[in-house]
Amino acid sequence: MKTPKRPVIFLAVSGCTIFLVATSVHLNMVELPQSNAREDASFDLAPLAASNSDTDESDTMAPCLAVDKQHHEFGDVTPGDSLTAQFKLTNNGAMPLTITSLKTTCGCAPAQISATTVLPRDYSMLEVAFRVPLHAGTFGHAVEFWTNDLAHQFVRLTFSARAQWAVNVDPPHVNFSARRSDLPVSREVQLYSPDLSQFEVFTVETTVPWIVVTDRSGNAGRRHSFTLTLQGSPQANAFSESVRFFTSSPKRPVVIVPISGEILAEQTVVPSRVLLGPSPPGGIKATRLIINSIPDTCVNSVTIQDSNWRITEWKSPLGDEKRRILALQIHVPSDPGYHRTVMKISLRDLADPIEVPISCLVTNNDLSIEREDVLSPGKQNQEPEVRP
Repeated sequence: MKTPKRPVIFLAVSGCTIFLVATSVHLNMVELPQSNAREDASFDLAPLAASNSDTDESDTMAPCLAVDKQHHEFGDVTPGDSLTAQFKLTNNGAMPLTITSLKTTCGCAPAQISATTVLPRDYSMLEVAFRVPLHAGTFGHAVEFWTNDLAHQFVRLTFSARAQWAVNVDPPHVNFSARRSDLPVSREVQLYSPDLSQFEVFTVETTVPWIVVTDRSGNAGRRHSFTLTLQGSPQANAFSESVRFFTSSPKRPVVIVPISGEILAEQTVVPSRVLLGPSPPGGIKATRLIINSIPDTCVNSVTIQDSNWRITEWKSPLGDEKRRILALQIHVPSDPGYHRTVMKISLRDLADPIEVPISCLVTNNDLSIEREDVLSPGKQNQEPEVRP
């Protein structure tokens, strides 16, 4: 009689086990989405604009922010335009919405808001003013603020624009590297229409007469080419000038191209006179000169007029685009006395060599201090002996 009860008990236990496992799995499947939903606090416009009919009673008693757009695109604009972006902030909750710490990512785009406290079912207008810089390119900034909406405490709204001139210039800035006043140099400038519309260039003006502009294209067209020639200047110095092109485009009637550079009247050597100082007879003295010259120049030769002098070694590494360093090893005369001569430096781009005076006092007296006398044992704490 006991044998048939075993399967019944086994089935009953097994049934309870299956029921408990199934119940546990069902509870986990229900609770996990609720937990994840409460941890998600990312800013999303779709939930903000949606109806609150499915929310809990506790959610309806809180402020709820809704924004009409998260990004405002101005599209193609002209450099220098004044733009305004507006965002509508609506409170779809049952409690007042508070907006604090309003700021923009750039001081060039100040923001204003009509109300920092928004009542339920009311709205506030956020306005951002932006002045497009005076050059072509894509620009974008953002406005940020904090709210008491727990789901969207930090909000970031963006806006962008693409600035484009009706008439562009290439290059927008012309630089003439350092040049001598007697060497004319030219640069090419092109004016063109990005949208391929035709325009005319009526007049060209320069701020100085020694910048000459030559028109290399016709009067009407989509692209105009000009040659800017630098024909010296009244004085050798760095300069900053400009060229103005007057066009038929109503959106850009004047195109201003800045011109900068430097004029070198002649090559200069620093120091202008070399004093080698006292030297033993037939000694070798090392010195260094800096040649302020035109870029890409090179030293062809270095010579000395007096045969009693001799240059044993010289090299000329490039310092930068405006300077060249000349390192020398000079063999002084063997006869005691005060000697003077002239060193001549020949450059590739200069017809006449640069003359640099050199002087040296050749003496038999040993004016140096012997190092072993100063650092020898027993004399380390004594004053060094200076020999006449």
